[in-house]
Amino acid sequence: MHCRLTLYIVLFLLPAATMAQTTVDERKESEMANARIMEARKAASVTAQKCLANLSSWRAKDNADDKAKVKAPSFWYEKLSTEELVRRSRESISCGSVLRHTAHREDSPMMTSYGLAFEDELVSRAEAVLVEHHLMHEYLLKSSE
Repeated sequence: MHCRLTLYIVLFLLPAATMAQTTVDERKESEMANARIMEARKAASVTAQKCLANLSSWRAKDNADDKAKVKAPSFWYEKLSTEELVRRSRESISCGSVLRHTAHREDSPMMTSYGLAFEDELVSRAEAVLVEHHLMHEYLLKSSE
């Protein structure tokens, strides 16, 4: 009888203990990931030359996608890590401002366009995670308060 009781307790407490540990592990992983994203969000100081180099590189990648007849969801920036997308998004915002105040102000709208594409991809990824974890209802109810 005592052995059965022990087995019964183990069978019911083991999943609960595993779930609690998973929750702790998930929380730690989430905190570390959040710290990485926050670090990527810190806008690096950019120069007009760096911005123009980025713009040239991104246009070349777009042209390569066009030549290869690539369609969504396989554009070059959709293959980047989320962390890299966040970094490029922030950089494009900074570059848009820098270019507006230089002789290259005509490139500023293109930089903004890339920033919007990066942000759109980030939102799509976030929404996919919310759907996967059945949190879309909470997302719809969330306000900025």
